[in-house]
Amino acid sequence: MGGCLSFKDPREPLGVHLHLAAGMMDGLFLRRGYHLRLDGLPPEEGRRALLLAAILHDIGKGHSGFQRRGSFPGHELYSGYVVHAISPLSDTEWNLALASAVALHHHTMIGRVVDEGFSLEPRCLDDVREVLRSFELSLSLEDVEDISPGREEIWEWLEGIRDWIRSPVNLRRAYLILYPLMVSDNMAASIRGGGTLLGRELMSTYLPVRLYGDVCDHPWLRREICREVPAEALGERGRRDPGHPAGWLQGG
Repeated sequence: MGGCLSFKDPREPLGVHLHLAAGMMDGLFLRRGYHLRLDGLPPEEGRRALLLAAILHDIGKGHSGFQRRGSFPGHELYSGYVVHAISPLSDTEWNLALASAVALHHHTMIGRVVDEGFSLEPRCLDDVREVLRSFELSLSLEDVEDISPGREEIWEWLEGIRDWIRSPVNLRRAYLILYPLMVSDNMAASIRGGGTLLGRELMSTYLPVRLYGDVCDHPWLRREICREVPAEALGERGRRDPGHPAGWLQGG
């Protein structure tokens, strides 16, 4: 992997977070057939749309300035722009919905802005490619290194998205992707030991079902990133009890 950063404190590589987010999307939504709600997209394309939302939602963190500073304010806005430039789906309107959802995945945070142009750290694409391969998705990222819009260009694109999403039909499309993306992203962030209030709340409400296997056993994930699992989540001899809400977090 390229070794790019997703979170600084506690530290987490970009590839780890993207893989966890995609795993959450798979475990929480795709396995329940949620992708069939994406009207007008064939089932396999709907699955692709949701997985790409999870894998590409933080591609904006690959901005060279972010990687240099270790802070990522407004990364979702860059991510949405890049996703729209790639347009990885076969349907134009769903490409806009995907890009809108990515750009909005931190819409509850106040004061998120774009205050500089975008330039990608090429090594960060290695992290994204690795996750794409893990989920058997094909997507060319060769042109992404050449995407380098200025601040004004990004703001102009965001204004266009704002106008597009005013349509109730378009708003519905965007939120059909945004809802599972926010859940998956926040669940993945909570596993590393940080996360948001939303992520912690999701942990307490979604964990009655086992989501994504033994996450802590994944080879990309350092043990210390995993949260402490309550003692009652373990069965006899300290083994994981998958039936307990938090049992799936315990590896081995």
